[in-house]
Amino acid sequence: MVEHRPSRLDQGELRRAAPAPLTLEETLLGAGLVSAPIAWALHLVLSYGFVYPAERWGSKAPFHLTSLLAILLASFSVVVGAWGLRRARSGASVDPALSERTRFLARCACLAGGFFLLAIVAQSLPAFLLPLKRH
Repeated sequence: MVEHRPSRLDQGELRRAAPAPLTLEETLLGAGLVSAPIAWALHLVLSYGFVYPAERWGSKAPFHLTSLLAILLASFSVVVGAWGLRRARSGASVDPALSERTRFLARCACLAGGFFLLAIVAQSLPAFLLPLKRH
């Protein structure tokens, strides 16, 4: 068992140990980081879900609209990542740890956005190039 108990923290130590509130920049970078994989997943699910309705309607418009929305959402990730990188390089933050975290999140958002943007475009090609099969 534990022989001694630690003493209670004073108010200064409690303030230093408390988590810092999220800034708008961190929230945007976090949203940018997860928006590209979410866009890809939604594109994949909705593209498969629209196969039979598109055949019934005789139109590829649902595929095109889904692809357009997914591309815009994945592009949001790249734009937010580039914005974060620019802010990190301009020295907007005084704290070096915050600057490194911002730079890391921004790079990850850019890379994830670019990767999933390519995946969405590759998944969209059959809908653009192949005709609807009608029975």
